[in-house]
Amino acid sequence: MTTYQPLRTFGDSDDEDDLNPFDMVYPKRRCCSKKVICILVAIAVILLVILGVGLGVGLGIKFSKASSQNPNVKPGGSDNSSTLVPSVSPHISTTSITSSKGPPGSTSPSLTASPNLSTELFSPSASSSSAKVQPSGSAPRSPSVESRSTSSSSNFEPTPAFSATSSSTGVSSSRVHTSSPPSSSPPKVTSKTVSPSPSPSASPLPGLCQDVQKVCSPPSDPRQYRVIHLTNNTLRVLLISNNETSKAAAAMDVYSGSFSDGKVEGLAHFCEHLLFLGTEAFPDEAEYSSFLTSNGGYDNAYTSSENTNYYFSVNSDKLEGALDRFAPFFISPLFKESGVSRELNAVDLEYQKDKGLGGWHVYQLMKTISNPDHPFHNFSIGSKESLNISDIRDKVVHYYDSHYSANLMQLVVYGRENLDQLEMMVRDKFSPIVNNDTKAPFFPGTPFMAPHYTGQIVVYKPLSITPSVLIFWQTQPVQKWYRERIIRVLSILFNTETEGSLGLHVKAMGWATGSSFSVEEDADTFSLFSFNVDLTAKGCDNLVDVIASVYGYVAMLKDNIAKLGAIWSDVKELDTASFNHVELPSNVASFVSDMASLMRTVDKPVDFLSPPERYIRNISDFKEIVESFTPQNANILYANPNLASNITNKSVEFPLDCAALSTDNFTFDAFHHIEPYFSTPYSAYCASSKLQEPWTSAKGKDFMLPKLTKYLPTNLTVLPLPSDPPTEPQLIVHDNNFSVWWMQDPDFRLPNLILKCEAETNKLFDSVTHAALATLYDYYVDVAAYSVIQLGALGGYGVSLIPSFEGLYLQFTGYSDGQVFKNFMQDFLNEITKVANAQEGLLELAYKQALSDLQNYNFSTVPYKYVIPLAKHMLADPHYMNQEVLEEVQRLNDSLKENMNSFIDMFRSSISNLTCYATGNLKQETAVDYSQIVQKSLIKDRFVDGSVESTRVVKLPTGIGELGLLTHTLNEGDPNSALFVLYEIGPLCDVNKRTSDYGRPVVCANEALRRHVLLGVLNLAIKQACFDELRTKQQLGYVVSCGSTAIENIENLYFLVQGEHSPYEVADRISGFVANFSENVAEEKTFNQSKNAYLTILQSNYKNLQDQANIMWGRIISRRFQFNFTDILKNVAEEISHNDFKAFYHQFIYSAEQDVFNLKKQFFVAAFANKAFLNFTDSKHEYKLDDVQLFRESADYWGSEDVSCENRTASSGFKLGFKLEVEIPSNSTCFVSTVAAVAPNMTEILVTFDGSTGKGKPYQIDSSELHPAKWCHDNGKKLIPPKGYPGNFTWAEYLSKTETKAVSSDCFATADNTQ
Repeated sequence: MTTYQPLRTFGDSDDEDDLNPFDMVYPKRRCCSKKVICILVAIAVILLVILGVGLGVGLGIKFSKASSQNPNVKPGGSDNSSTLVPSVSPHISTTSITSSKGPPGSTSPSLTASPNLSTELFSPSASSSSAKVQPSGSAPRSPSVESRSTSSSSNFEPTPAFSATSSSTGVSSSRVHTSSPPSSSPPKVTSKTVSPSPSPSASPLPGLCQDVQKVCSPPSDPRQYRVIHLTNNTLRVLLISNNETSKAAAAMDVYSGSFSDGKVEGLAHFCEHLLFLGTEAFPDEAEYSSFLTSNGGYDNAYTSSENTNYYFSVNSDKLEGALDRFAPFFISPLFKESGVSRELNAVDLEYQKDKGLGGWHVYQLMKTISNPDHPFHNFSIGSKESLNISDIRDKVVHYYDSHYSANLMQLVVYGRENLDQLEMMVRDKFSPIVNNDTKAPFFPGTPFMAPHYTGQIVVYKPLSITPSVLIFWQTQPVQKWYRERIIRVLSILFNTETEGSLGLHVKAMGWATGSSFSVEEDADTFSLFSFNVDLTAKGCDNLVDVIASVYGYVAMLKDNIAKLGAIWSDVKELDTASFNHVELPSNVASFVSDMASLMRTVDKPVDFLSPPERYIRNISDFKEIVESFTPQNANILYANPNLASNITNKSVEFPLDCAALSTDNFTFDAFHHIEPYFSTPYSAYCASSKLQEPWTSAKGKDFMLPKLTKYLPTNLTVLPLPSDPPTEPQLIVHDNNFSVWWMQDPDFRLPNLILKCEAETNKLFDSVTHAALATLYDYYVDVAAYSVIQLGALGGYGVSLIPSFEGLYLQFTGYSDGQVFKNFMQDFLNEITKVANAQEGLLELAYKQALSDLQNYNFSTVPYKYVIPLAKHMLADPHYMNQEVLEEVQRLNDSLKENMNSFIDMFRSSISNLTCYATGNLKQETAVDYSQIVQKSLIKDRFVDGSVESTRVVKLPTGIGELGLLTHTLNEGDPNSALFVLYEIGPLCDVNKRTSDYGRPVVCANEALRRHVLLGVLNLAIKQACFDELRTKQQLGYVVSCGSTAIENIENLYFLVQGEHSPYEVADRISGFVANFSENVAEEKTFNQSKNAYLTILQSNYKNLQDQANIMWGRIISRRFQFNFTDILKNVAEEISHNDFKAFYHQFIYSAEQDVFNLKKQFFVAAFANKAFLNFTDSKHEYKLDDVQLFRESADYWGSEDVSCENRTASSGFKLGFKLEVEIPSNSTCFVSTVAAVAPNMTEILVTFDGSTGKGKPYQIDSSELHPAKWCHDNGKKLIPPKGYPGNFTWAEYLSKTETKAVSSDCFATADNTQ
């Protein structure tokens, strides 16, 4: 899935409430589809999310959206780089794929101690997770160690069912970077007073930034700001008031991080963990997170090199209670002795998890070759070995007392209260923080001092099979130059792939499949810039020339240093448009976290939001940085997956003895050393002057400066609203197979618009061949339209393209300057529909990128990222696994162009319907005009007759015990196992064919709505309890998550655990938790709290135009058309009782008593690190499945018609879970029975007797003892009903209450069978 995010947030959401483990709708949009674009985007996204924060202003901030190099570390929670990852098709199980495959080393990875995987696993969006990486080009990505991550993530409205891509994202595909998913709780928009629209231009608004002690914000920003210093402790606080926010948030940033560890490596990170062990005011260590989770919020924290950051969000009416629990962290933490060993184990689990992430391997190599006298050199995560010392608690307390001083803290509080009320809260709660007048930490010297620690070449073995080269330079710290926009401008220069660019050059030469420039670290005393190239085989053979091209580009910059002023002016003009027309952030927790971190490095409040009016044009500063990019000041990390290991010494002494280790080339014999923390094989050398000579003498004749303003908007007038503006989408065109919906934005009143279209066809994924071609086409779009995408992103325009089983989804976003928007659309569509004339080189590059990503899957996929798509593969049809698609892609290469052209022609000729929705600052006629552009581009001749099928989902059977699959993990070097468990609830709305008949909307039955609401309430009740018990107390693994999710329209409760424990043991622990949690369900307090939180979230406002558009689009494309669905859910929620809640849990999740009408349906996938476990027999569990294809063929599917054997084989009617009668001839009785398993030959079945605890009995399907329902009654036999059946048994009642079907009478051997 290809998504390109503009340099404005445009509603990009990584909100913790919008999460769905299967990422069924629009996977969270971290960035884009290409690493380079993402770097540009990441820079701007911060600007957009926080009005410019981080585009060079917030050089110290942590940002959860992008990482430039690391394909395995994902901000917010997955092991993938949010760099521009081209998506693998939505029906293909792949994870952590980036287009810049190189060593994830340029990214300083980060850690979380408690990833909320409902955020991260299934939303390649997402939020709390295993890594929180700074965006390249805007803020450094020093390692941040996240220790918390809890969330309410209550998918109240199961987005999978109501989206264009509902079937498209059941994979953990990190190429999936699309617009934010429709909110799980459909919000309402309340009326609001809107500031007058800025002038219709991108010019700076004069006079905004006169007072340097006040935050400078544009008129379009409805928030109010105030900066205060608390009287008694000088704590600096930023107050932000937004009287319509549905979420409140706060963050505290402490000016102390892993550089302050001293001799105890990981001490700062460990202190962050222990801070959550209760306070004097709230000694229960679960109180803080439980309060947040039960009130629609979550919390998290991270430790970076020079700061530690704590933050949370909560429903806006609960801010004061949250602050009551948050403030004592910095006043009176308990650091409970009883929790020390447990949290020590948690830190070590985090470390063990990170061993499977390539980004950490490379980052630690950078540390290894650095100056050992500088704290950058140290291991920052911590482990049992580094922290397991006798007085570790005392050392933590001493560290806290020495560094957690009010004068080193920055606090941000965001709420709906007015500024005076917020100030009163803060003064009351945070004034007791002690100010010790502690000096700010300062670390003299630098990690890569020339000449001793520069000129080094490290060749190492990456986790992936893709070679790459990373060049990095140490420079002066650029934090002090945040107004000069150095990072922003340099990132654009190096990453924009237009004529004369570096990235385009290395691709055109056949040397690379991707490249990226980023900032590895931006500390107080130094910065690290890097350029990474993902190499082809030809690139490896010409590595000297590849590096020479980098220095050739640097030479061009030096020759044109005076012309950089024009580039700087273009950037200022582009940023001004973004600043003047800001949208509110989707995730206020991330927003306040970034702001608090930024306040540490930005002195004057006027610069907090990075107003372009305050930019400083100083070319000499650029010159100083660019002149640092020399061979003599560089270090090179070369990832070579093919070199053998011949370990002669485990370590090597630095600085290197260059007299003995000098090299003139990149031909190496073997890896001779092992990095001690991540066991990375490597060898280290010094680049000789002979090797450096072509780099030193490189010229810039092949390069030129980019032109950036092709899509710069100029007309930004906000249109007046009609006297009675519509409050829901209007159907303005319905012409047979072409429909256009439109709504002029009545709420946000910004010059923005969004166009969403879906071209419906089942031809993209109806076979593995088409799935492979759809994947290649997705990559081709990345390559062919790359320049359009990048320049559009700079101007504020973005595009998403998502192929799925239902068709092709397109989204265009941007400013409503009509001509520019139209040009951007048309340019993109022209590129993606002219494959017939495509240059061979573009297809070849797309093929190489796809092949590399698919081949790297096994090396980059951690266990939990594997079991989720595997579960989707088993339960959804169609869905293809990575290996299937890889083999097909390789087969297609012989006639690639012919295959691709035929595929595109087939797709464009098979579209049955085109539905578009345009919203924002536009009129009806404009909506029609834009939609017709899409129609003319995609429809080859005419629409075809027919309607599209939706992805089928297995209907899990009841009454046959545990059902699931055991497999081994893909990466044999990963010590972790994973277990993913689903409890199926059922569909929200009718499951049927997609229809173009708008008179037949999809129906949501009342009982389904009740179950949906009850699952939402249970989700809020269970998430934190599950995390606290399984992760915090039982320490089952570092990755622990549970909550609600959906596969397409089918809702489930899930549990996910990854760790070093056997999944057998974990399964027992989960079962125990589920049983014990029934006591919580029995408490009326639990129900009332969760129900109230659910209702509060349902009343939330739309966050921004994108959020609103996603919700409305979901209701359009699902053919549901209930634009007041929130009110419907609210009415249902108000009616449910505590007894309903208990009955729901008893019926679907756990019951201590036998119930013949119990609907518990459990499914699991377990991936073992130890293959020996696969042959282990556990008498407690019955694992049924070892043939995925057989399971899919023998399963029933939601929405399927009754199965008849007429004109088919009898075996086709015996589906798992179907009911029948089994005769016992000896006593003329029959038992009510269930098909529990089907043999591979499809002629034998395993039957269980309902109500019995036995394991069942095998029968041939033509056995004379098998009969249809009612056979015994009709033939005078006695029918034995299930044990415990209440009253007189009837098949009609039994099938209805167990929601099952009976085997059709024509499937049995006896001719006289009737039903």
